Amino acid sequence: MPAFSNIAIVGGTSTIGQALIKDLLATKGEFASVILLTRDPESTASKELTALGAEARKIPSDLSAESIPALAESLNGVDALVSEVGGQGIGSQEHLIHASNQAGVKRFIPSEKLLRTDEISSKLEHTFIENGFFIEGFFSPFLNWNISAASVAVNIPGAGDVPLTVTHHISSKTSKFEGDQFTWNQARELVSKALVPVPGVKSTFSTSYTSVEHLEKKFELLKDMSG
Repeated sequence: MPAFSNIAIVGGTSTIGQALIKDLLATKGEFASVILLTRDPESTASKELTALGAEARKIPSDLSAESIPALAESLNGVDALVSEVGGQGIGSQEHLIHASNQAGVKRFIPSEKLLRTDEISSKLEHTFIENGFFIEGFFSPFLNWNISAASVAVNIPGAGDVPLTVTHHISSKTSKFEGDQFTWNQARELVSKALVPVPGVKSTFSTSYTSVEHLEKKFELLKDMSG
């Protein structure tokens, strides 16, 4: 049995979170328990994961500082905590750290987006994972910048000419890997070429750009809002 035999995941009903839990459950006998920390154990995603063998534990909905004692209780017996929180939940990771310390969790793997790394306690072992940008992120309706094939429009961060790496899938037993490298402008052209021409419907993307300065201000605002 590995040193970290009881693994808990917060944000486990997200796309990446579900993939992670399913992979952990697929390693038969490798872990004593795979624990889903969820606000709603009765949700469809939660039920699907528990049906596969995950243990669901209910946690407070806000993950605020006041919820630290309840979070610590939900982490009872947990060896390692993996955070897949996003959006407004990013600021709650400091509270997850304090709860982990109270519960005796050994290792914390944070969702590193906007995380202040100096908040990681010296008592808590930690691992930072930077998986880069997943290719479906280009088409996410939740981002202010995306490629929309439906409206034939694209909003590009910056000038769109800086190369970035995208990941096609989550690979096992890999500590460092890189996928395709291309720019936002190139991605727009690839999608434009893939569109099937429809009579009377435009096939050329209308393009807008969001300046880096504007994005930096939005990220600073998000950090302030997330605490």
